[in-house]
Amino acid sequence: MKMPLVCAIALLSCGSIDANAESITTFSPSWYLGIGAGKGEVEVAGHDRQEHVDNILLKQGYDPTNSLGSEDDGTDTLRLNFGHRFDSHWAVELSWIDLGDTEGTFHSAISAPVSTSIMGEIESEYRSISISGLGFYPIGWGVSLFGRLGVHHWEHDHGFKSNDSQLGFRDAVDTSGNDIVWGGGLSYRPSHQVEFRIEWERFVGIEDEEGIDNKSLSMIYHF
Repeated sequence: MKMPLVCAIALLSCGSIDANAESITTFSPSWYLGIGAGKGEVEVAGHDRQEHVDNILLKQGYDPTNSLGSEDDGTDTLRLNFGHRFDSHWAVELSWIDLGDTEGTFHSAISAPVSTSIMGEIESEYRSISISGLGFYPIGWGVSLFGRLGVHHWEHDHGFKSNDSQLGFRDAVDTSGNDIVWGGGLSYRPSHQVEFRIEWERFVGIEDEEGIDNKSLSMIYHF
């Protein structure tokens, strides 16, 4: 749903493309707004949730003896950008990124207060706000290579729900932190107003691990 929205906006923007796009090689300073969508990959080793499941069960008053838990790695992402392009080579950008959500299941054997097993569902939601510097290297015909380096504040909402009718519970653990974001990609700017980007980024440190990789397509409008 997120990617078709961006594609529709990109098609509507085509009316702003200059007829002589191939002659555009330099750009005046401008502010810009952008929207993008893509695919994320959560870089948590195996997305293993055993430790998290044990902690939640202990919090609920159960004594787990053998737990298994895992989640999917893939997410659908959505981003909003606001930035300033100084010239053909440099920009600064503030971004809000919905890094998507994942789902999974858990199963645990418990010894207290009764000897039985519990099964349930796990879900995660990820978000980030970042500020980055961007460097562009024009290669002609409105196309540039670019790199990104900045810092971001991430949030992770982690929910657990038991499917057991006798030992049912619902709980959540919310964590957050600050770390770096870096990446790069390809920019195509066919007019002074419109820009398209294909980009790969890594949001480091989410869940105190490698973080989340995001591959996205964005449309930017300069004004």
